[in-house]
Parts: sequence; C-alpha cells; structure tokens
Amino acid sequence: MHGDLNRRFPPLGRNLRISPVVTAYSVAAIIGFIVLPLLGLALSSAAESGEGYATWYGEPYDGQTMANGQTFDMNDPTTAASNQFALGTWLLVTNPSNGNSVNVEVRDRGGFSHVVDLSYAAFAALASPSAGRIFVSYEVIPGPGQSAPEPSHNPSPAEVSSGGSNQGSYTVQPGDTLWEISLRFGVSMNDIAEWNELDNPDLLQPGWVLQLTPPSADPPAAEVAADSQPSTYTVQPGDSLGLIAEQFGVSQGEIVEWNNLADPNALQPGWLLSVGPPADAGAWHVVESGDTLTSIAASHDTTAESLHSLNDLPDPDLLAVGDEIQVA
Repeated sequence: MHGDLNRRFPPLGRNLRISPVVTAYSVAAIIGFIVLPLLGLALSSAAESGEGYATWYGEPYDGQTMANGQTFDMNDPTTAASNQFALGTWLLVTNPSNGNSVNVEVRDRGGFSHVVDLSYAAFAALASPSAGRIFVSYEVIPGPGQSAPEPSHNPSPAEVSSGGSNQGSYTVQPGDTLWEISLRFGVSMNDIAEWNELDNPDLLQPGWVLQLTPPSADPPAAEVAADSQPSTYTVQPGDSLGLIAEQFGVSQGEIVEWNNLADPNALQPGWLLSVGPPADAGAWHVVESGDTLTSIAASHDTTAESLHSLNDLPDPDLLAVGDEIQVA
C-alpha cells in the first residue's frame, strides 16, 4: 500500500509519472509540487526543525531513479523525499506518539505538500505502514562524516575566500548542499542560484567556485591592460577558453602560453588562470587599423628599428590588425 496517492514525480527533464486517477486532491498535490519548491528557493533556508505529516512510498516506485540520480530502494530505511529541503539534507524524524526515531537523507522529490515522504522501511521504523500517514517532528542533522552547519554565524568578509576575484566566493566541497552553504554564509539559496546561474541547485559538483555576493559588471577589455600587473580569473562551470579570451580581450593562444596549458579544452571549474602577461613580459601594443611600425613607435616613445629588433619581425610593413607588438 502506498501512503500518498499521486506522490511521485521524476527529476526535471524526465517523463512525468502521474496517477491515472486525477482528482481535486491530485491537482492540489501537483500545484504543491510545482509551486512550493519555487517559492522555497526564495527563502534563505527551510526551517531547521518543526512538525508535520509523514507518509511512505514503496511499490510501484521501487527500483526507479530518484531525483538525486540514485535508485530507489523501498527497504532502505535512510531514504526520504521532501520538497522543503535540498537533496542531501539529513533529517531526524520522530514519532511523538511512541518515541521512535529514524535518520533519513532527502534523496527524492514528490507530488505532495507535507514535510516528508519516507521509504517503506523508514516509515516502518516509526509506525505500522498500514497507518499511511502519521504526525511527526523533524530536525535537520549533520549527515555521516559531516559537522553541523552554523546558521547563526554570519562570517566576516575575511572568512569568505576571494576565489581569485574581488567578490566573496566558496569552493564546493564533497558532501556540500546549497542549503548548508546558504546557512553557513547567511546568503539565501535563491541568491546563490541566481548569481551563479545554477540550472539545478541540487546538483553541485565539488570544485565549483560559487559567488556569494552579487556579481559586478565585467570590466571593459581596455581595463585589463597588458602592461599592468598580471590579472587572474577563476574558471566557472560552463566556461570555455574562447569565452574567457573574449571576456578579457586576449587571444586563446596567449592564455594557453601564460598558463602553460597542456590541453586548452580540459578546463576545470576552480582553476585560476592568468589573463594578462607576466609582470616581466614588458608592455605591448595591439595593432589597430591604420597602424604602422613608425606610428606605433612614435606613440610609445621609441623607434621603428627598436620595435623591429625587439619583435623579430620578418616584414615590418606587413602588420595585421590584432597583432601584438612588444613596445618595452
């Protein structure tokens, strides 16, 4: 027996599994599934503890894929579904009528609006599955090998790493969830998801660098001067060498050279790339339409002969727009 009609929905992007019995209750459940999670993202975090109802699910979902990508096992007493907590959140669920408790991890979503839908085995640890639904208390707890998050602590700017930029950032660690990160740094999950353009906030990858403050406008390419101190950029999820080169007004070849990249197509989120020449590389001039070696030399207080020698130019009369000429 299933504890809640019309409860299952697959992860976003999969075919929906909806009960053929469409009732007013099921419509309300669908609305609860679609609307509540979206509203939940606008909250800084779900309540750490509270009370509510728990149901259970088993057949026909046993063996199917859950929202976190794992296979659902109705006999696993550590599995639960919830729309109020991030995937990976651990809960201590207690039946106050008999004092029985169970520790579960949120691994799935569902078409319901109450706090939690437990696996058959987890529910059975609290009460007889024939009850279908029971009133429970719940409390967020650290998972195995994790320490408890500190929601009341608002870190100072020095505690938020710069991540290679002037903005506060955090590198995702194994086992992290967006909910825990939002609590740790006092930033709402919705803001973190928006600032980092996260398509699925539940699928964080270790090594990703998350911005924890509103991003500022990208500096104009002219501000990334070749004759300034070396500039750096932290690779973000979805970045490519071409996009980074365009953002900073340099060529892909230069980024490869400045960073000694063996495979430019194998960038990893979290890498710190130099997007300007080393400090001892001298000053450079990017050839523009109409430039000649003589005009470039005059604008940089040198001679055409010096530029010819410094750059080992095969034919100083054949400058191409975009070429970079070392001028010091």
